Amino acid sequence: MKLCCQVFSTVLECEPDGSRAIGKAICEYLNGIPADSVVLMKKHRNIVEKVFLGSVSAYCAAHSHVTVIIVAP
Repeated sequence: MKLCCQVFSTVLECEPDGSRAIGKAICEYLNGIPADSVVLMKKHRNIVEKVFLGSVSAYCAAHSHVTVIIVAP
């Protein structure tokens, strides 16, 4: 049984227009590649930042067509 075919890392560049725009850029990138899952790191923030800035990981988990794995730093 083959567990993993290929693992690769990518750095995306986009304008820092909030977590929604960054999450959307990640999801659009994932639509263009044959990925089964994506691993994102959770950033520890206080409640005020989370409410007003949102979360890239949460956006991707809600909108991505692939499995999103969120890990702690």
